[in-house]
Amino acid sequence: MIAAEQKLQLDLSWALDAVEGDRDLLKEVVADVMTETPFQLKELEASCRAADGAQIARTAHTLKGSVGILGRGRAWELAGIIEQMGYSGQAEEACQALHRLIYELEQLKGFFAKPHWEQYV
Repeated sequence: MIAAEQKLQLDLSWALDAVEGDRDLLKEVVADVMTETPFQLKELEASCRAADGAQIARTAHTLKGSVGILGRGRAWELAGIIEQMGYSGQAEEACQALHRLIYELEQLKGFFAKPHWEQYV
């Protein structure tokens, strides 16, 4: 892994393999994920406000799937932890972990906003 990937804990070669080496498709997937994750985060935040563990788990699962295609880094891991907390009825703990997930997603967003991020693949 390169320095930028280490900071984000991304395995971009995994992401490229997931799209069978199609770099143009990977760019489209990245754009789709970056468009969808803010909506998923809003839904997760609403589930936290409602302390709805089952909905937290479902939304975190969806978010985990979205960011998982990008290399299964720290955001993916955190979404999985939040998902399990939701299923376990630990809504308050899940919502506390949400702050770390938001930070990791902001890091992803910043990385993929760079004009030539694909040079790291």
